[in-house]
Amino acid sequence: MARLALYLLGPPGVEVDGSPVEFPRHKVLALLIYLAMTGQRHSRDSLTELLFGDQDRAHAQSSFRQTLSLLGRAVRRDSIGADRHCVWLPPSGDLRMDVTDYRRLLESGRSAERKGDLSSASDRLEKAAALFRGAFLSGFYLKHCPVFEDWQRREEENLCLEQLFVLQRLVQIHDTLGQYEQAIDFGER
Repeated sequence: MARLALYLLGPPGVEVDGSPVEFPRHKVLALLIYLAMTGQRHSRDSLTELLFGDQDRAHAQSSFRQTLSLLGRAVRRDSIGADRHCVWLPPSGDLRMDVTDYRRLLESGRSAERKGDLSSASDRLEKAAALFRGAFLSGFYLKHCPVFEDWQRREEENLCLEQLFVLQRLVQIHDTLGQYEQAIDFGER
């Protein structure tokens, strides 16, 4: 299986085995992002509605099949799970996502802070803040896909709130530790 890396904090980017991947259509990338972020099986019908809800059923299904085929070519077929009814990304250690790394560091920082280890909490939260290159899927837009747009907007809002929490905690931690310059730097961010 190919090593797949998704960079979604900021403008989206995808790498397979360390090489950047270009997608022939935004909807191909959108399908990959949605599958990776949700981490579950989705019916073909729901994915068709997500990406092609503005088309009649026959055209939408045809467009979805073509999109799925293009995705398989872009990231290697064995990276995508599909049967007659559902599509998913098979669970494996071969998928890396900056959003997952970010949230893992955030939780690790919270845990260290609960244990009273402010230095470790600061280190982990600073690493999380560094991963945040910008808003979720910054500059990425799909025309005529209101269901996807709503999902994207919710994810963006949640991640922005998480980043706000990270920066606030870093200000407070550095202030507590008497590291005022770092507190000011994170406050300005």
